[in-house]
Amino acid sequence: MTFAAQGQLLVDMAANVAEWNGLKLSANQLRALGELNLVSRLEGSPTRLALEDLAVKLDDSTFTGRLAVDDFAKQALRVQLKADTFNADRYLPAKSEAATGAKAARQAETDTPPVKGLLTLSSNLTGSGNSQKALIDTLNGNASFVINNGVLVNANLEQQLCQGIATLNRKALSGEPRGKDTPFQELKGSLVLRNGVASNPDLKVRIPGLTVNGHGDLDLRVLGMDYRSRTQRRTQGPVQTMNPEQFSSAVLEWYDRNGRHDLPWQQGITPYRVWVSEIMLQQTQVSTVLNYFGRFMQALPSVEALAAAPEDE
Repeated sequence: MTFAAQGQLLVDMAANVAEWNGLKLSANQLRALGELNLVSRLEGSPTRLALEDLAVKLDDSTFTGRLAVDDFAKQALRVQLKADTFNADRYLPAKSEAATGAKAARQAETDTPPVKGLLTLSSNLTGSGNSQKALIDTLNGNASFVINNGVLVNANLEQQLCQGIATLNRKALSGEPRGKDTPFQELKGSLVLRNGVASNPDLKVRIPGLTVNGHGDLDLRVLGMDYRSRTQRRTQGPVQTMNPEQFSSAVLEWYDRNGRHDLPWQQGITPYRVWVSEIMLQQTQVSTVLNYFGRFMQALPSVEALAAAPEDE
């Protein structure tokens, strides 16, 4: 690393306090960092040096903490810093035509980010080690995130859901997809990290008309993931239950129209039972529908029970 620095250094040896004001620093390809003030209490020995009670103000950012080399021979560097805010973009080199072309070439070689949006991240993480692998393997803590007004890139969830429903009903979609991306209102969740594995028990994506809930694990050590999701359709205003009388009349009309008056594998035939059986037979085979039918009838034995059940149930 090549760097240049200038400023005013004041040291009070009796109080072991050093103050470096008006520091301007440039390193490698970075522009001058701007106005930087550093105040710290120095502690040292022949084998170590520490900046305790460190307070650094860089332009609009404030950092507090400590910086220490605990062992010169082992080059053991310890950094503990906390910042209120930091904008790294302002310290990047000015764009040039060559840099723009190189950036475009790099972007063409990399995948498009799967999610775009305004991210708010809160985390409390710890890790130790002298390599990226060691840091990830010892990463522990908690984090929470919210992405507002974002886009799931190259993932049209509405189209995928409609395709799945059409496939179950043995039908084809009549319309063309409106786009390849999925805009969402909010994507949020929390993470619990243990030794490089992040568990996410409460992932939620709010899409206009839909809510997708999920949970899973993200293994940062191998960049692998395992997720499960459930989709719930949202309605405007309070959820309305069916009118049992109207529902029962509709079932009776269907029963008379289709002439389904008996099923050899089902005893105690009623229009409601036959209607449920027929719907299930549209989705699966007789050999597998019996178990589903029994559980369904145990949970929702009548038109009234089905009409009063929550929509997702």
